[in-house]
Amino acid sequence: MSLEKKLKQNNRPRLMVDLPALQQNFVTLQKRAKARNAKAQIACTVKANAYGLGLPRIAPALRDAGAETFFVAYSFEARHLRKILGDGPEIYVFNGPTPGQENLFRDERLIPVLNTPAQIRQWADAGSGFAPCALHIDTAMNRLGLGIGELNALVKDRDLLARLDAKLILSHLACGSEPKAGLNHQQCALFEQALLLLRDQFPDSHISLSASAGLFLDLNFSDNFVEDLMRPGIALYGGGPQDRPEKDLAVVAHLQAPVLQIRDIAAGQSVGYGADYVAKAARKIATLALGYGDGFARSHEPRGMVYLGGQLCPIIGRVSMDLITVDISDLPAPPVIGDFAEIFGTHIAIEDAAKRAGTISYELLVTLGERVVRVYG
Repeated sequence: MSLEKKLKQNNRPRLMVDLPALQQNFVTLQKRAKARNAKAQIACTVKANAYGLGLPRIAPALRDAGAETFFVAYSFEARHLRKILGDGPEIYVFNGPTPGQENLFRDERLIPVLNTPAQIRQWADAGSGFAPCALHIDTAMNRLGLGIGELNALVKDRDLLARLDAKLILSHLACGSEPKAGLNHQQCALFEQALLLLRDQFPDSHISLSASAGLFLDLNFSDNFVEDLMRPGIALYGGGPQDRPEKDLAVVAHLQAPVLQIRDIAAGQSVGYGADYVAKAARKIATLALGYGDGFARSHEPRGMVYLGGQLCPIIGRVSMDLITVDISDLPAPPVIGDFAEIFGTHIAIEDAAKRAGTISYELLVTLGERVVRVYG
């Protein structure tokens, strides 16, 4: 039995993942990085199950495209990734180690991103200092990372610094999706100040500020600032990092839901919970197998759309746990049971779907549940 027929029999929503498009995006982003710095490399951010696309298939595809460095958020993600990729690639852990995890990081060859003075001392005091680590400098986000005051105190402790092998020094843009934000350039300047403080102790450390959005910005780097590691996430998966479609990126993720039932309703009849939608005239509606139990939020209604039968059809009625209903009255020919509607992908940009739902493309991907079948091609 063909995969297509099996999917139709299962009546489950599916996420079609285009692996060649993923690899194409890696190459595209690598070219952008090298246009800024010929020695620059792309590191792939694959946290949250590779942004919901499935780490076991995404990570090897990126490695086969040439990726040598990966980032995740948690140590358990890093251990899983190490099993998938083997010993070769470098794996960074954004959240760093918790107390007692030093041996785990050493044994699995994981590189912790050290975010606080306590983590730095923990790493050094455990005898791990000469295992590679990364230092995170907070330049505006006020989430993780060393503040400038903490950094000033750190550089005075030469004995502590001497027990660290800081392979990477990084920060993160707060307004990378907003090209005109003045904070982007302020962060460049502040990050450069931090790098100058650390240069004597770590002259060979790699430098990283740009994630996906930074690669598409004209950042005001000085001659003293040479960023040589960029770490995109959403752009690898085809999402425009400035919350709009990016023409240079190929579409990777295609979310589709099958038609379960078609019915006609008369004027005055309602659809869905709460009877929020009441037909003003006779309508033809289709019920699709997708709901908030699959990670498709209720906020998609009333502005949400699907692509079915060659055109856009509006979502009507409340999104329920397993189902959505769409108005197909204007289609020249109704679909048949088992046909798949596109939620986002080729015909509906993921950024447009996200905007209608009042969110961003990242959230549409990472919230997709296990009931959504991942299909790779």
